[in-house]
Amino acid sequence: MTHITRRDCLRLGLLGGLGLMLPRGLFANEAVNTMPASQRGTLILIELAGGNDGLNTFIPLSDPLYKKARPNIALSSGWDVADGWALHPALSPLKSVWDTQQMAILPGLGYDKPNRSHFRSIDIWQTAGTGEIVQDKGWASRVIAQLPKQEQFAEAVILGGGGLGPAAGGGIRALAMKEPDRFVKDADRAPMVEMGAQSDNPALAHVLAIGEGIRDADDVLTKRLEAAPQKLAVEFPDTSLGNQCATATRLIRLGATPPLIHLRLRGFDTHSDQLNRQEVLLADLAASIAALRSDLIAAGAWDSTTIATYSEFGRRVAENGSAGTDHGAANTHFVFGGRIKGGINGEHPTLANLHRGDLIHTQNMHDYWRGLAHIAWQADTALVTGQAGNIIKLGV
Repeated sequence: MTHITRRDCLRLGLLGGLGLMLPRGLFANEAVNTMPASQRGTLILIELAGGNDGLNTFIPLSDPLYKKARPNIALSSGWDVADGWALHPALSPLKSVWDTQQMAILPGLGYDKPNRSHFRSIDIWQTAGTGEIVQDKGWASRVIAQLPKQEQFAEAVILGGGGLGPAAGGGIRALAMKEPDRFVKDADRAPMVEMGAQSDNPALAHVLAIGEGIRDADDVLTKRLEAAPQKLAVEFPDTSLGNQCATATRLIRLGATPPLIHLRLRGFDTHSDQLNRQEVLLADLAASIAALRSDLIAAGAWDSTTIATYSEFGRRVAENGSAGTDHGAANTHFVFGGRIKGGINGEHPTLANLHRGDLIHTQNMHDYWRGLAHIAWQADTALVTGQAGNIIKLGV
C-alpha cells in the first residue's frame, strides 16, 4: 500500500487550491547552466479571455466608418495617443508607462484563416498553430524546454485558471496555482489518507507516478513563499487579476524566477452591454498592470520583465442588436517592459476593406510570439513554430 496525503490530492487539483502538473524527476540532481540575467528575463502573459474588442480599445476616432458601423457603442473620446487615434479612457492608469516609452500598442494581430470558435481559436493562439491540425504543445513550452536550465522551482507558473495554455505539453515544470498561501497552510494541516498503489483515476495515477518529485516541488515552493516579503511596494486592486499580479510579483521577488507567468482576465465575450462591461474590465487591466509595474520597479525587476496581452480573437466591426459585438478576427494588444520600445508598433487594419465583416490582420500572431520569445528570453525563435520566420521587433 502507498500512503498519499491530502497534500498530494491538493497538488493535482482534486480538492481545490493548487493543481501541480510536473514531469517525472523534478529536482533531480542535474547541472545548472545559468544564463546571465541581462539576457534572460520573465514573460508575463495576460490572456484577455473571451475575445476583447480591440476596436473600442484602440479607437479610430477620426474614421467615419467606425461610427457608421457602431452607431450605439462607438466611443466619442479617449486618451489620445496619435493623430485620430485614442485608447479607451479606462486605460488611463497606464499613461505613465506610455510617457516613459515602455508601452507598445500592436494593432492588427491575427492569423490566416481565422476561426471564430472560442475553444479552437485560443488553442491556435496558445500552440502557435495554423488551424489545420490540433497541436498538443504550447508555443512557450517548446521554447522554454530548450532554454539553458536554471535553479528554480518551476519553469512556468499559471494563475487564474484555464489550463496550462501556452505552457502545455512540452515537458517543462509547470505549476497551475490558485491562492498559493492558502494552499500551503491547508496542505500542512492535512491528515494522511491511505490509497492503493495503483488507481484507475488518472489524477491519482499521476500522483503515484510522480512520487517524491512532486513533494519536493511543494517543499521548495513553501519555503520560497515564506521567504518572500508579505508587504509589497504598492497596493494592488482587490480583483482576480489584481491578486494574480500581486502573486506574480511575489514569485519574481523570490529570486528563482520562472521564464513564464501566465495570468487570465475573464469576461471579454461582450455580446451585450459592451460599453459597461468592457470599461470595468479594461479599468481592472490597467490598474493591475500599473501596480505590477510599480512593484517590479521597486524590486529592481522591471528591466528583466516583459508583460504582454493576447486574446483568442477580436470582435466584429459592426455592433449587434444587443449593444455588443460578436466574434471577430484581428485585434490590438499591448506589450510593456523595461526592454520595450514604446509607441504604436504596426499598422491598424483599414475599416474600408473587411473580410466577412471582420478586420483583416496586418501582423501575424506567430511573429508576435517570436518577438516576445526574443525580447524576454533571447531564445531561438524558430522553436515557436518549428521553423524560422519573421519577428515583430519589440526592443529598444
